[in-house]
Amino acid sequence: MSLKNLLDELVKEGKLKRQDTGVDYLNSLLEAAKRNFEAAALVKGKVDEAAFKLVYDGLLQIGRLILLLNGYCPDDGEQHKTTFLVAGELLGKEYNYMLMHFTQVPTICSISGYGRLPENSYGI
Repeated sequence: MSLKNLLDELVKEGKLKRQDTGVDYLNSLLEAAKRNFEAAALVKGKVDEAAFKLVYDGLLQIGRLILLLNGYCPDDGEQHKTTFLVAGELLGKEYNYMLMHFTQVPTICSISGYGRLPENSYGI
């Protein structure tokens, strides 16, 4: 499926909507992601679950930024999944592959009650 067809289909399904966003909001998302990554680096090795959550949130903010830069915003009950799906498609195959694997980890961790994560599973 082409990128345009995917975007059109997600809009039709109510998972995505068109949205114009101001530069100030985009900059605030970028700054928030940076703070999450910096905080993750500080707690890495001390509280790995917190580091993972911070990296996940930072990636989600970057994904949202990518969508907004392209004039879209997630608009459904699966905003994380939609954000990573569309951001990966917009960035290209190699990034899509990475983001789709990253989104599998929270599901696995939530089933196990956020047990200890594998070493370097959060990539920082």
